[in-house]
Amino acid sequence: LNTSTFSMASGAQSATLLLANATPFPLPGVGTSTINLNGNASTVNYDGTVNQAVYTTQYNNLISSGSANKTVSVNITVSKDFTISVGTFVLNSATSYVFRILGNYNQTGGVVDFNAGTSGVSNMYLAGNLTNSAGVSSMTTIGGVQNGIINFNGTGIQALNISTAGAAIWLKYLVNSGSSV
Repeated sequence: LNTSTFSMASGAQSATLLLANATPFPLPGVGTSTINLNGNASTVNYDGTVNQAVYTTQYNNLISSGSANKTVSVNITVSKDFTISVGTFVLNSATSYVFRILGNYNQTGGVVDFNAGTSGVSNMYLAGNLTNSAGVSSMTTIGGVQNGIINFNGTGIQALNISTAGAAIWLKYLVNSGSSV
């Protein structure tokens, strides 16, 4: 029997957990494993130079800064901000997933790939502002099919700041009732 637990503090701490390995949480298939990465002011940074699997959990702040692929294979929620500066953040590999960001989306580099395959639809629900200064094709679907959707679902005015023409390609934008972009 295996039981393992890892939790980031739920108080006012502002620690950052850096994850660099291909499988940062090598959990066994037997027993119970619980990982909580959503402390009130915590940040998780996938900063590896090898391809990494993004762990299934709710994050407080999430950063993708390593030069390799960071692949999401489930629905995930970020309670505050998502930031990418380098590498590729892959939301979908031919399966439909939901990526919820309850804060802001900040992209200064790298690529967010809504779908590396040719089927499925990845939805990003964004409650805050979207800022992208990363350049051409930095938000895309590498699989070549228009199947990425950005849903603006904040309760007030949301800013859409994309400084380069052609930065977001093969994506659809939806503004939900009650939202203003």
